[in-house]
Amino acid sequence: MYLRKRGIIRTIIDAFEQGGIEIKALNACGGLSTKNDLLMQIFANVTEELQVVTTPNASALGSAIFAVVAADQLDGGYESVLLAAAHMTDRMTIRYQPEPDKVSLYNKLYPLYLQLHDSFGKELKVMKQLKAFKLKEGLGVEIK
Repeated sequence: MYLRKRGIIRTIIDAFEQGGIEIKALNACGGLSTKNDLLMQIFANVTEELQVVTTPNASALGSAIFAVVAADQLDGGYESVLLAAAHMTDRMTIRYQPEPDKVSLYNKLYPLYLQLHDSFGKELKVMKQLKAFKLKEGLGVEIK
């Protein structure tokens, strides 16, 4: 699953850049981004840089920031998201720099990933066949 997500992220970044949209930074927050240094380093190697926001409940904090902006200044809110964020966050981040030898390796593997993705997903329909087989045979892990 991790390999698939990394490939998808890079594919999305490539599509934006091919469409003329410059990606200036890639940020991650919450969940695995604050718990798995190895995974974040791999993402940095694939995407060529990554910044992780260390705020424990970043999604909730983001919602609170938008709420105080919606409240407006008369009710104790802020006039902009940037101003609210400046006052409500600690802006603590961890920056993962790409490792040149690993970047080179991932750059060589990426075209192969794209071929596999297209072969399994679009041309051969292997993944759909495997999923159908799993359902037919009643295979899989039961989650309780």
